[in-house]
Amino acid sequence: MNMINIDKSKCSKDGLCAKACPMKLIIIDQETNYPKADDSNSQICVKCGHCISVCPHDAIAIEGLDAVSFTQLNKNVNPSIEEIGYTLKSRRSIRNYKNKPVEKEKIESLLEIARFAPTGGNAQRLKWIAITSQVIIRSLADETINFMKTLVENNHPMAKAYNLSKLIEEETKTHDRIFRGAPALILSYAPKQYPITTVDSAIALTFIDTAAPSLGLGCCWVGFLMVAANQWKPIAEILKISDEDSLCGGLMLGYPAEKYYKIPPRKEAHITWLA
Repeated sequence: MNMINIDKSKCSKDGLCAKACPMKLIIIDQETNYPKADDSNSQICVKCGHCISVCPHDAIAIEGLDAVSFTQLNKNVNPSIEEIGYTLKSRRSIRNYKNKPVEKEKIESLLEIARFAPTGGNAQRLKWIAITSQVIIRSLADETINFMKTLVENNHPMAKAYNLSKLIEEETKTHDRIFRGAPALILSYAPKQYPITTVDSAIALTFIDTAAPSLGLGCCWVGFLMVAANQWKPIAEILKISDEDSLCGGLMLGYPAEKYYKIPPRKEAHITWLA
């Protein structure tokens, strides 16, 4: 079986598959007007599924992609720009959470959405760690503080810029500066040699961040942990991340302790038009 197979009995010769293929592995036969696969370069197929998704006649098959696993699009689900804009603009960083655990089913629902986020070359290299253990969350906070203490002791510029001495003191007293009392964390990691892990991670985590309010949840990005994560080995040990992998990003997750009633203003977009 070839990597890409085209069923001529179903094909309408509309050429949509050839136009959609990002790797240009499908070309149009000039004599028959049927699309055909460039099997000599099939090894560069990233199995993105564009050609199958764009074909309304189910005429395309890709080795390794089960047609049954494709989800039929619902044309009735088409939120307006106003609805999408409102959803994105009303999103808030949540730094105070209810003392209520996050259900495993809701975390799984968010990660199910995140796995459909775009990745470079459809690499899909991200892996996930979901943490609901307060013991582990506390250990991660403690090791983040230990890392910060080394920055203070060595007069690192970041120590002064972020007033880490005060942050360390407050975290020691309240245990709420690093993870804000969040009942759960979602972290992403990937192989170190993959060059665009942070980009792929940021996109996928933004999917989660945007979807979380629909489940009554809120998020905040784990900035302090990320500063320490890949420079402080005890954090990798707690997370059981191998030397071949690195942490890419993460979110605190929980039920917001407050409600928000307004969308605050933001700076006007700085746009340079090159028409």
